[in-house]
Amino acid sequence: MKLHLLEHRNQGGYVSFGTCWNRGEAETEDFVIWNENGNEVSAQNEVAARWPDGSVKWARHTADSEKLGAQILVQPGKTAVRERPLSTEEEDGGFVIDAGRIRLFVPKAGGSVLAEQITFDGELRMKSIQPVFELEHQKEEDGCRVSRVISCQCRIDQVELETAGPVICVVKYQGVFCRETNRMPFTIRMTVGQDSDELKWEHTFFYNGVEERDFLKGMGIRFDAALTGKPWNRHIKLGTDYGNLHEMAMYLYSYHPRTPVELRQMQKRGELIACSDGSEMGKLAEEAAKDLPVWNRYVLTQVAHNGYQIGKQTKKECCLLDIESGNRAPGTMAVAGENGGILVGVKDFWQRFPSGLEVDGLASETTSCYAWFYSPQAQAMDYRHYDTRAYQLSNYEGYPEFGASANGIGVTSECFVRLTSALPSDEEFSAFTKRTQKPAVYVADPEAYYEKRAFGFWSLPCRNTEQEQRLERMLEQAVAFYQKELDCRSWYGLYNYGDFMHSYDEVRHCWKYDFGGCAWHNTELVPTYWLWLYFMRTGREDVFTLAEAMSRHCSETDVYHLGAWKGIGSRHNVRHWGCPCKEPRVSMAGHHRPLYYLTGDRRLGDYFDEVVCAPESLANITHFYGSGELEHSLLVRTGPDWAAFVSDWMTAYERTLDETYRQKILRGVKGILAAPMKLGSGPSFCFDPVTGDMEYCGEFVENIHLTLCMGGPQIWLEAAEAIDCEELYQLAADYGKQYLMTDEERQAAYGQLCEGKRYGMSYVSAGISAFGAWKNQDVQLANRAWQTLMDASPCHHNPDGFAEEVYETAASGMERREIPWISTNYVSQWCLNIIMALEFIRESLPPAEEWDLCAAQKKQIPK
Repeated sequence: MKLHLLEHRNQGGYVSFGTCWNRGEAETEDFVIWNENGNEVSAQNEVAARWPDGSVKWARHTADSEKLGAQILVQPGKTAVRERPLSTEEEDGGFVIDAGRIRLFVPKAGGSVLAEQITFDGELRMKSIQPVFELEHQKEEDGCRVSRVISCQCRIDQVELETAGPVICVVKYQGVFCRETNRMPFTIRMTVGQDSDELKWEHTFFYNGVEERDFLKGMGIRFDAALTGKPWNRHIKLGTDYGNLHEMAMYLYSYHPRTPVELRQMQKRGELIACSDGSEMGKLAEEAAKDLPVWNRYVLTQVAHNGYQIGKQTKKECCLLDIESGNRAPGTMAVAGENGGILVGVKDFWQRFPSGLEVDGLASETTSCYAWFYSPQAQAMDYRHYDTRAYQLSNYEGYPEFGASANGIGVTSECFVRLTSALPSDEEFSAFTKRTQKPAVYVADPEAYYEKRAFGFWSLPCRNTEQEQRLERMLEQAVAFYQKELDCRSWYGLYNYGDFMHSYDEVRHCWKYDFGGCAWHNTELVPTYWLWLYFMRTGREDVFTLAEAMSRHCSETDVYHLGAWKGIGSRHNVRHWGCPCKEPRVSMAGHHRPLYYLTGDRRLGDYFDEVVCAPESLANITHFYGSGELEHSLLVRTGPDWAAFVSDWMTAYERTLDETYRQKILRGVKGILAAPMKLGSGPSFCFDPVTGDMEYCGEFVENIHLTLCMGGPQIWLEAAEAIDCEELYQLAADYGKQYLMTDEERQAAYGQLCEGKRYGMSYVSAGISAFGAWKNQDVQLANRAWQTLMDASPCHHNPDGFAEEVYETAASGMERREIPWISTNYVSQWCLNIIMALEFIRESLPPAEEWDLCAAQKKQIPK
């Protein structure tokens, strides 16, 4: 399989990436990787997923991106590379990891230190690395809100060498940030590669405090560097939005003794000014240093997505002196002494504000460098809800019960730490900044994924006809609109970045950010599938970035990772965890399979293990999933509930080949096949969360579109192939036809079974109906599928499709734009169904003239 470095992505450090294989193409984890120069590259290979016959479906590869280059070829086979392997050795108190250039000690569980005695090329570079965490306790006292900041000591409960050599070692730590109260769990991963100069960190925090009291004040990792040398040879560089800020612990600018400009220029160039060599400059420096301030502490805080501040301080009892402020800091820092130092970079730094970088003790024996994922300089994070009650009917909040709870949600942050033997040049530092912001990602061309049907059925772009050109342009418009909205509407922040808003308020010219169930989207109607499949068909880096951020956010903050609701997510709301409806369709694995398999993301492996608990957790939500007639059963819908479980079980099965998961799907299929309308029955069935059995228990008057618009068609079609279940293909095809029957046709086929059911939003069925038309060569059904998409075309609102309109022009002449009728639900489903329909029934695509005639009718689109 051929892969390439995604455009606008930067080489540097080790990178993991995935390859997919047809059945029987690869049998083991043995692969050979060649770079564009024809040289074999040493890599660590793992099987990420298997076909039912045991052959490899997806593989994970990890290698040095500098050696990979821009183009690579991956083939099954035994490697001939025999480099010195990374080694790990267990000792009484922990593990010694020798990766060549980097050597370090990882203590065993029980303490608070992640790693210590980190040497680089044989010299001590860092003394220790440990998490830092601060809470702000707030309470009402005598009518006033009082607060107290608590610096918590963590406890590492488990240390696991998740993978150990020969090319990389991944250490997984689990514990709690608050040792005394046994609260605030974390999972942290450290990755070190053979002969690499870098450590990669992945940091996941799970909130489980008292929301009215426990506010997050600070969270990050502290790196205690062992710098040497005089204060004037201690340097710090910070990335800014105009370049690099370069400062020293002591700037050699003195009136008496008078220091020449050449001395300060030497400092600015990072040249060593030594006293021991007897030079004139060295003597001047030593003399001037007797009466110059030492700036020991530097702090950069990204206070908002469009504002950062930098300050410095001599002593803790003195002021933090403002240096400068700016717009968007890239999140990189270099700290060095005479013996070298470290570079620290935080990914998505300004996007996930309030973040920070800090160095304390720049001129001291121990120089503490902080990567703040939540800066303590910012206002504490408030997890409370926006009100003390729910607004079910007026604000679309689902149920009257108050269900807002942040207990169990998570957030994952990433940072890189590079060790160096000298102060990096501006060019080296800028290169590190670029790769921190846009690290390497290796992918194949869309055609390669398409041929292997990666992630199910989807179409490649084709512009042979006028209408094909129009549809591709509208798909491009939709993505471009949300890319602009992300910035224009400031959809940023540690707990927000990656999500979209749900519905638009054309009166206030803003999204319904404060309106119950219409604010944050939380995967409603699967924008994840829309974005990921659009990336798969285009290979665009900007789309990958958008989808990656959405998957990272939705898999963490919108889902419960512990407690009674483990493995279940929260429906759309003003706060991501605010809705009383807790549903498995929010958390299902299908949303994030592309990110996992394309990049080998290990945190998502944990996540997939969590969501298989969703069926059992439903028992704790009986007000929503009422008990079924059978013992221990619940009432769940074929879609989105059972479809979500199929997604989770399919993923668990292909990752483990544990037949239990496959049988759960097959037992559910068997029960649905026995129902009179198959997938169109119910939609609620009696469901056994242990066995997966689905038993028909009658018809319910419900909005049937919910069975299709939450990813059901995509899941069923992908699962049918993944577990070898032809019946699931047929169920999907039959349901696609059934959904687009006329009322008379349904009545003739099923009688009173479908009486009272509402088959609304018919365009959400276009993809599965197109599949049914393709599978059964049904021309009438193909025409009906296209008609539903024409009836729902954005051209009913604007002849130019997803085109923005000017609603205000400022005095400066700047125009403010909107799509007043927009809904993320609608955009996600219309685009997703267009992508599927073009795959199955492209030859039946009506000409542009028919689309124009339909759009001229100005139909109201159900959203």
